[in-house]
Amino acid sequence: MNRTTKINVLAYASRPEMDINYFGDIVEYQGKRYFVSLSEEVVEFRGIVKESGIVSDMENLEARR
Repeated sequence: MNRTTKINVLAYASRPEMDINYFGDIVEYQGKRYFVSLSEEVVEFRGIVKESGIVSDMENLEARR
């Protein structure tokens, strides 16, 4: 992921109305799902959000949480 995308996802996740866990949470941004930790400024791509709301990813997201 490029630096601009990382900054945009961090900025989106840090908005007050997002109400995410500061130490790590899943965020949907522009049709993609990311793990975001605002405390460590970490962004990891987790998958693409399908229209049905199911994540297309090789890993089980619940197992990693």
